[in-house]
Amino acid sequence: MEEVEEIMKKLNDEKEKIINDALDKKQKIIEEAFQEAKNMRTKEIEESRIKAQKLLNNTVDEAEEYKKMRILESKKLIEEISNLPREKIDKAIEMVIEEVLED
Repeated sequence: MEEVEEIMKKLNDEKEKIINDALDKKQKIIEEAFQEAKNMRTKEIEESRIKAQKLLNNTVDEAEEYKKMRILESKKLIEEISNLPREKIDKAIEMVIEEVLED
């Protein structure tokens, strides 16, 4: 009888060991999957941040180009106006003032 109890105890101990090993492996797999998902999300966030930064840089560059273009246009217009006879400049100023006063 004692031998049977000893065998049952060994079987029960082995069963518990197998169950615990399986639970440990399951926990490890879950932790690895969670870490992988976290790493993927971190990578996606970083990629999104890089894309956003590139778009922002492009927008800033485009704004700078537009600003430069407007400055050049203004300079050209000032040169054209400064080359006009004084009478035409005075007449243009009067027309602008009248237009502003009408509004």
